[in-house]
Amino acid sequence: MEKIVAAEHADELYEVYHAAYSNYDQPDNERSRENFNGRYLHSTEDCWAAFSTENGAMVGFMFCKNGAPGFFRGRPPQTMHD
Repeated sequence: MEKIVAAEHADELYEVYHAAYSNYDQPDNERSRENFNGRYLHSTEDCWAAFSTENGAMVGFMFCKNGAPGFFRGRPPQTMHD
């Protein structure tokens, strides 16, 4: 897990977000890229991301207030989920 600047990772963030929706049978509330960017890229919350150790691709992210929560000590698949 590492803290990132959301605006510098806009494409990666949206790709991970969009991929999450591909797991649902009939998603009905997915945000458009424009709506997602407007909501998250300028958030005052910290953005934390997990990256693959195999290829460096972003595999998950979350926004939180007041720094990194203590549960980041776990492995990213255990600490980041829907």
